[in-house]
Amino acid sequence: MGSLYDDSIIDFDSLGFTQWRYKVGKKTIFSENLASSKISSALDYFCNTTEKQYKKFWTSMKSAKSIQEASSAILKQFALIKNQSISFQNKLVNYAKNFYEKYSKKPKNDKRMCKEFWDQYSKTNYPTREQYVEGMQKVIGPKINYTQGAQRWSGIKNKTCPPTPPTYTDCSGFTTWGFWTAFGGLDDIINGANWSAGYTGSMQSKGTKVSSTSDGCKPGDVILYPGHVALYIGNDKVLNYGSTGPAKILKYNYKGITGCFRYKLPFGEPL
Repeated sequence: MGSLYDDSIIDFDSLGFTQWRYKVGKKTIFSENLASSKISSALDYFCNTTEKQYKKFWTSMKSAKSIQEASSAILKQFALIKNQSISFQNKLVNYAKNFYEKYSKKPKNDKRMCKEFWDQYSKTNYPTREQYVEGMQKVIGPKINYTQGAQRWSGIKNKTCPPTPPTYTDCSGFTTWGFWTAFGGLDDIINGANWSAGYTGSMQSKGTKVSSTSDGCKPGDVILYPGHVALYIGNDKVLNYGSTGPAKILKYNYKGITGCFRYKLPFGEPL
């Protein structure tokens, strides 16, 4: 950011992708995050911070219908650049277009599973967290046969894709299968078992606990209970598959929980 704006701002520069600093008198104030070369961490910080602290700007960004609209929102509502000339606006739009072209293209050696289903959300990238939980809710309805035997991995073994659920599974098999449908070309970071084994214990050891309640829990995280697991879909609700019937939506605390856990999956980010 700094190299773009140095000719327009006095006593202001930035570090890394989202770390910025500014001066109050002679004192330099740093943002709380560290400069990071990992784009996923940087974007996650940027989105979390702006959504909570710059709500008007965040709304404008989410409703933007073009790169130019998004760039204009950054320039006029967030960065507050002194130079608001048309030529400078066009310069920023061109930078944004270049980044978009670089990072929005289909991943090389695309190994996404269940492309036909997930392509309705994006033909190039993995689904966002919101898209993922929206897609997974389409498996609600059909009955699933419960088993804790080897058939609990039938959804992955038989390459079953949403909106059809696995014929046989249990709670951990169902949760793993859901992630596999969207991210199965990647390493199995849910269980660390190549998408063919695991249970609630391995999910707890592979994930990062972010909360003991739903506070701080994002769509796409999982809620672990003693001996059980469900997908958190937001608004204090989980997509749950238990021992009977179809998958259904329940309150996250319908039973005592172990915590909300997060896994490093590329939601909406090209590889």
